[in-house]
Amino acid sequence: VDFVLCFCSVAKSPGGGYPVVEDELGWLAELLAPQADYRSSTRIFVKEKCGDAAPEGFEESLRAALLPYAHVVEVHRVDDALRADDATAYLHHLSGPKYQDL
Repeated sequence: VDFVLCFCSVAKSPGGGYPVVEDELGWLAELLAPQADYRSSTRIFVKEKCGDAAPEGFEESLRAALLPYAHVVEVHRVDDALRADDATAYLHHLSGPKYQDL
């Protein structure tokens, strides 16, 4: 099972007077923890959509936090070649270098 997540590690406001929010992945750990038996068939791909604004070392710490739940965890910062939105992240996963693995 592949989980492809478009994620921003930086607190941000959607504008319009809405409060600042921060993405978090605790829900994913809760979802996968009871299914630890499926770790060998679970892969997690995180597309960091806040790019250069993400803190230094973010990829390594997120990968370490998710490795207990999946045998593959990849974290990629989105650059200008890939638009930073959810739909594009999913499309890139389906049509990009991982296409042959699906």
